Amino acid sequence: RTYNLALALDLAERRDEAMRVLEELIARKPDLLAAYFRLAQLHRAAGNPDRAVEVLSRIPVGEASEAGEALYNVAVELYNDRHYDLALTALDRARDVRPDLALVDRLRGYVLIAQGHTAAGAQALRTFHRARSRRSACRPGSRTSRRGWRLDDRASRTDFRRNSSD
Repeated sequence: RTYNLALALDLAERRDEAMRVLEELIARKPDLLAAYFRLAQLHRAAGNPDRAVEVLSRIPVGEASEAGEALYNVAVELYNDRHYDLALTALDRARDVRPDLALVDRLRGYVLIAQGHTAAGAQALRTFHRARSRRSACRPGSRTSRRGWRLDDRASRTDFRRNSSD
């Protein structure tokens, strides 16, 4: 009920109240992931990306899969908005809760290169490519969907490229 109240407050454009309700809900039910994600979304919409990262970093580590993916998606948005330091913070937390998420290394490489740290960025991209080739060597043919779309990673459902070679 409390989560629905927060959604209703957001729809009524009473976002400050919605954020307060979500904070109280998280304090009472720290395992309710939807509350973290919605609160982070509200902070991003309010122009507070650093608070969004902070909220997502409070997700219990036991919920690693969804938390890692959410933090990665926030990092992508921060990178696109040129908040490079915050993107690195989100990527560090994503790596903490989900060490197997290879896309973290790819985005880390792009962020570091954008900051002018070319050598460190290239190293992160090499790490991503090594992890990617190890994974595809173990499961040949698993990287393409039935429709011929190549998936870069399961966590990134928006990063598709048409695979014309298959």
